Amino acid sequence: MSNVFYEFALLLAVSGVMGMLAYRLRQPLIVAFITVGILFGPAGLKWVSIGSEIDLLAKMGIALLPQ
Repeated sequence: MSNVFYEFALLLAVSGVMGMLAYRLRQPLIVAFITVGILFGPAGLKWVSIGSEIDLLAKMGIALLPQ
């Protein structure tokens, strides 16, 4: 995708759906979020490319992850 806002919206939408699915299956949310990152990121389907904005958001997410 060429627009970072579309990439971010795609990640949020898929993460929300996978989060609800993980909640119903009584699995930790972090497992769902890691799965989304692997599946849709550069290692999987390559729907989201590594850009400076997405990289910054990923680093902020790791930093703000609850202990």
